[in-house]
Amino acid sequence: MNTIILDLDDVICDMSTPLSKALKADTGKDIKPKDWSTFNLGEIYKVANEAIFETINRHEIIKHVKPIEHAKESIKLFRELEFKVHVVTSRKPLDPSGDITQAWFDRHEIIVDDLSITCHSAGKSEVAKKVRPLYFVDDHGGNLIDCAPYCTKSALLIDRPWNQRYAFNRLASLEALALLLDIDPLIDMGSN
Repeated sequence: MNTIILDLDDVICDMSTPLSKALKADTGKDIKPKDWSTFNLGEIYKVANEAIFETINRHEIIKHVKPIEHAKESIKLFRELEFKVHVVTSRKPLDPSGDITQAWFDRHEIIVDDLSITCHSAGKSEVAKKVRPLYFVDDHGGNLIDCAPYCTKSALLIDRPWNQRYAFNRLASLEALALLLDIDPLIDMGSN
């Protein structure tokens, strides 16, 4: 069975919107996700990265994020097309056991085949190396740099304001990939 590896935050669920609101409450800085020019929010908000994690925990953001429009239906279609869906997220500092993340999937009735909770991109690339997915989809260009060598077809970047400096094949959403794969499950989207 062919595997698609998907990132969770800002690929399947909208983390950036509630996080920007929480960061406004904690820092007083009203910076919208459309204005985030880098993945490094500490740099944008002029705070230590630990403060970003503290904001996420204090506001319980990972419990309350909402699925991105059509993400649930896209994942369902991937599975109907006989793809194994493996979600890999770097939430280990926020959710060491993965229980909060699994409960989120259960609550939203999103069925995936595997869930890996890692620490940062090094953990994602280890999963990609082991799984050898057909496609790897993320919103962080650095993760794609690390994981692309292990994809049998393509590493794909979900287009976000914070990843514009990366030259990867881009998708507007998971729905775009689902529509392409529904036409041709083994479509070649080019190498990275």
